[in-house]
Amino acid sequence: MWCAVAGRRQQRAARLAVHAVNYGKMMALMKQIDDHLNQLQLEHAKLMTQADLARKSLSKLHAQVCELEEEVQMQKLVISENAEGEREAIRQLCFSLEHYRSGYQDLR
Repeated sequence: MWCAVAGRRQQRAARLAVHAVNYGKMMALMKQIDDHLNQLQLEHAKLMTQADLARKSLSKLHAQVCELEEEVQMQKLVISENAEGEREAIRQLCFSLEHYRSGYQDLR
């Protein structure tokens, strides 16, 4: 009977040792997972900061594009007005030229 009790104690001790080893492995795995989670959280924070900076840069660039588009429209308008003024000046010159040519032919 004493052997049976000693055998059970040894079995319990062996199971306890196995559980202790498994517990140690699980704790090591949990530490690795926790470290990995912390690393991912740091990376996430860095990526969020970069995304925020990219959004701000995009917003500034969009504003610059809008300003440049307005400037281009203003320049097109100025060019169009100048072209119309040049066409009017050419019409006036042609009219004057025709008038003087007609007067010259009358004098001949």
